[in-house]
Amino acid sequence: MEVVVNAEKDIKTLKENQDAIRASLEKLNSDLRRNRMDWALTETEQLLVIANNRLQLARDTRSALAALRAADQQLQQLAMPKFLPVRRELAREISLLESMEKLDVSGVTLRLVTLAENVDKLPLALDIRQREIGETKPAAKEGEAQVANADGNWRRTARSLWQDILSLVRVRNDVASQRPLLPPDQQYFLRENLRLMLYGAQQALLQGSVPTYQQNLKAAQRLLKDNFDVESQVIVAMQAELNHLQSMKILTDMPDITASLATLRRLGERSEAP
Repeated sequence: MEVVVNAEKDIKTLKENQDAIRASLEKLNSDLRRNRMDWALTETEQLLVIANNRLQLARDTRSALAALRAADQQLQQLAMPKFLPVRRELAREISLLESMEKLDVSGVTLRLVTLAENVDKLPLALDIRQREIGETKPAAKEGEAQVANADGNWRRTARSLWQDILSLVRVRNDVASQRPLLPPDQQYFLRENLRLMLYGAQQALLQGSVPTYQQNLKAAQRLLKDNFDVESQVIVAMQAELNHLQSMKILTDMPDITASLATLRRLGERSEAP
């Protein structure tokens, strides 16, 4: 009899232990599911914050659109009806960004930076004049030598007079068609002004200031036209690039995509600021 009583006690203890283990496992699974959901919601919220920052601060519609799509995919994997309102807002915001004319702001800023970094390699109009002067002097000396070999003593006076006349004509042509040579320090500031115009256009683009962006590009084009070798292929290509950048359509106001983030925080009881 005592053996039966002890066996019943052991069975009861074993059952209590099994119930305790089962309850612990259920609590552990519940905690894991809750932690996974919290992690997924936190990641979704972060993606929405990134989308808003990229659109409003960097005016980067492509990155913002990619972040919105990733957030929608996270909510899709959760498969919770509670967050369907968030997905509805996401669908509206994604459609809004997709309908916008795409402008690769990051790509445009990189192109402006590349142009600014190559300013030192651009040929000045003054460089062309210096080369022409250097090429004229040897030609003049060669002509003088040929005349000296052919002339006799009785022609030297006439030759000297003729050379003086040619020299006067050449100087007069130079004065009429060429500008005075700039000293090196002024050439340096000329290039720096062009570089500042390009960097100014970059900053204006990031800030969404279209008039300032256009004004800086026009100023850069004037500097190229007035002071650089406009017949050089490098200058021609740069002018074409500036014309293209100037003709691009830039949106002054970005659309509002904060509704999905606000809805997610309301449903998930999240109130932290981005």
